[in-house]
Amino acid sequence: MKTYKRLLFLSFLPLLFISCSQRKVTNPLLLRADSLMECCPDSALSLLTAFSASVQHENHPTRMYYNLLLTKAQDKCFLTHTSDLLMNPVVDYYQKHGNMHKKKSYQHDVSLKDSSTIV
Repeated sequence: MKTYKRLLFLSFLPLLFISCSQRKVTNPLLLRADSLMECCPDSALSLLTAFSASVQHENHPTRMYYNLLLTKAQDKCFLTHTSDLLMNPVVDYYQKHGNMHKKKSYQHDVSLKDSSTIV
């Protein structure tokens, strides 16, 4: 019986490491800003601007998601982008690690990035 428990424990141990290794964005403020993006981009931008100081303490996926949402909110609020420095790392990150939803979300920004380098 003791061997059975050890075997059971050891079989679940790799699953524990796999599940802990995936770093997902779970910040409720970012999820809220994302949900407001289509109907109230100005409110989403306000939330994101208020969160800007503490985002530096977040993990890398959260920072990339924040930058993606910030760029998207600025775009929807018709604010002029003076540089693509914020978006370049986001594009690179989501090309390597992103899911389909986020890849579709930044496709517009990629086209902006590509057209800005041509000009």
